[in-house]
Amino acid sequence: MIISKKFLIIILFSLSFNLYSSTLVKLKDGHNYIDLNGNGTKDIVFFASFDNNTSHPNHTATFFMRKNNRWSIILVPDDDGFVWSDFSLSASMTKIVDFELHQYKNTYFMIKGIKFSELYNRSDLTDYTKIKFTRYKIVSNHTDPGVPELYWQPTGSYLTNEKYLNVDEAFKLLDMSKFK
Repeated sequence: MIISKKFLIIILFSLSFNLYSSTLVKLKDGHNYIDLNGNGTKDIVFFASFDNNTSHPNHTATFFMRKNNRWSIILVPDDDGFVWSDFSLSASMTKIVDFELHQYKNTYFMIKGIKFSELYNRSDLTDYTKIKFTRYKIVSNHTDPGVPELYWQPTGSYLTNEKYLNVDEAFKLLDMSKFK
């Protein structure tokens, strides 16, 4: 009977952990075929590097969705471009912006992490800072003229309690239940 109680406790703990955890989608260099919106058609995420001869090349991702035999590119939110990109400080190991694709409750989300500065003009991003995470999902627009048919809609954000040197360190402790 003791073994079955331990087994039950392990199962319950695993289930409760899985309610709030997400699956990081590891993108390989080049094209990645993923059904981002669950319509049965494989979409394309193109993952590449941008190297401008610095010590830290940027990682980039561009998203293409296929609908009715037509490909659409999805704009990056709060930007005027099509490419997600991370960013490290020049001549430093400090990454101040990064992104990750996660699957959570059968939905794909792009998570953007950025070092948060409370002292807007006097902060030093090489210091340990809190990280602001923003979660986005792809949605369709069929009614608003001038708005792309597909776009990333914010679905919540949160600020970490802890401070980090790099955004990547904070991503290791990402908690999907904190997005509000």
